[in-house]
Amino acid sequence: MTGYLYADAPEHDWLAVATAGRVLVARVGGDSERIAQVAAAGDATASVQNVLEMLTAKGLSNVGPFALVFWVDGAMRSNGLGVIVRGGATVSVITDDDTVVVSSRGVTTWTEQVIENAVSFTVETGGSSATDQLLPLSQGAAWVSSIRLDNDAPQAVTTDAVSAAVSPEPVPQRPEPTVEPSVLAESTEETRVFHTTTGVRAEKVSHQGEPEADGYDYLFGATVFRTVGSAAVEEAESDDSDAAAPAAPAASVPAPAQAAAPPQQPAAPTLGDHDGHTMLAADILEARRRAKAQAPAPQAPPVPTAPQASSVLPPSHAYVLELPDGGRQALSAPVILGRAPSVSNVPASVLPHLVTLVGDDISRSHLRVAVEGGTVVVTDLHSSNGTHVIAPGKPPQLLRAGEPTPVIVGTTIDLGSDILLRITEA
Repeated sequence: MTGYLYADAPEHDWLAVATAGRVLVARVGGDSERIAQVAAAGDATASVQNVLEMLTAKGLSNVGPFALVFWVDGAMRSNGLGVIVRGGATVSVITDDDTVVVSSRGVTTWTEQVIENAVSFTVETGGSSATDQLLPLSQGAAWVSSIRLDNDAPQAVTTDAVSAAVSPEPVPQRPEPTVEPSVLAESTEETRVFHTTTGVRAEKVSHQGEPEADGYDYLFGATVFRTVGSAAVEEAESDDSDAAAPAAPAASVPAPAQAAAPPQQPAAPTLGDHDGHTMLAADILEARRRAKAQAPAPQAPPVPTAPQASSVLPPSHAYVLELPDGGRQALSAPVILGRAPSVSNVPASVLPHLVTLVGDDISRSHLRVAVEGGTVVVTDLHSSNGTHVIAPGKPPQLLRAGEPTPVIVGTTIDLGSDILLRITEA
C-alpha cells in the first residue's frame, strides 16, 4: 500500500491531499474556498486532468503555488513518475541513477516532466528542516511543510478485516411481527374455543408454556398476539349480534364460518391488521417487497457501436522508433529526444516519453516524434544543427525547424554526431 511521511506545519499554509498513486500539495493560506477546492482532489476516482481543471477553475492567474505528483500505484519504476510544479514548491525525485529536482523557477505557468526509473520523491515547500519530526500518512489531508513517499509503509488490513476488528459482536435482531397463515388459523380456532369454554383454552395454552391455573400469566409470551386477535373477533361478533348465538357448549364452535375465512387465503396473509386501520412495520416491509417483485426489470442501455472509420487507422503502438543503442521505443505517446529533454505547458493526459541522447551536435530538446492520424510525424524543435530525414530510395531532406513532417516506415532520421534513428513497425 502507498504510504507517506510528512513534516507538520503549524502555520497551516500548505495543504497536502494524498491518495493511492497521487499527491497534491497546494498553498491555500487560510482561504476556505481554496481549501475546499484542494480537498476535492482527494477523490480517488478523479483523474489528473480533473484535478488540474479544479485548480484552474477561476483562471490561470488565480492558481496559487502547487505541486502535483502522480504515478501508477505499484508501477512507478516501470511506468514513470509524472510531476507538475507551479510557484515556490520543489519536487526531488530519486531514480536508479541520481536525483532529479523539478521546480518552476523562471516559468510563468507550470513545469511538467515525466521521470523514468523513479524510486521515491519528496515535495518541499521551503518551510521544513532536517530536524522536523516525520509523521505517517496513509491517505487523506494534512498541513505540511514537506511530504515524501514512504517505501517501507506496512501493508494495510483489508476492508473486511478492519470491519471485523472494529465492529462489536453481532446483536441478534428482533424478529419482525410476521405471522404465517397456519398461525392465524390456529389463533382463530382458539379464539372460538376461548368463548365457549375456559377448560379448552387452558389445555391449549399449556402446550405453549406452563401457566398457573389462576391469574393472567397465559397472556404473555406466545399468546400475546392471540389476545389481540380475540379482541377483534369479539368486536365482529358484537356487530352481528342478531345472527350469532349466545355462548353454548359444542354447538357454537363450528357455527360461524366467517371467523375461519382468513386462513383459506394463504397467498396474501394478513400481517396483524385486525381492525383495518393499524399498520405494522411488517406490513410496510411486505408491501415494499411485493412492489419490488412486481416492478419490471431495468433494461440495459444499448451498447454503442464503434465507428467503422476508426478501424482503418492503425494504433499508435503499431510503430516503433529504433534508437542508436539498439533499443526500441513504442510510439504509444509522443517522444521527445535530446541531450536533456523536457516539456512544459503540455496537458497531463498527453505527457510524452523523454529519451536522452549523447552527442556534440545534439540539442537539449532536439526532436519530437509522434503518431497523428495513423501517420508518424517528426518535428525539429529548433535544434542548433538541424535534423535530416532519409526516406527509402530518397536523398536526405533537411527538416524546417518547428514544422511537423510526415514520414513512412523505413525512414532514417539523422540528428548528427552519427546519431541515427529509424521508423519501423511493431
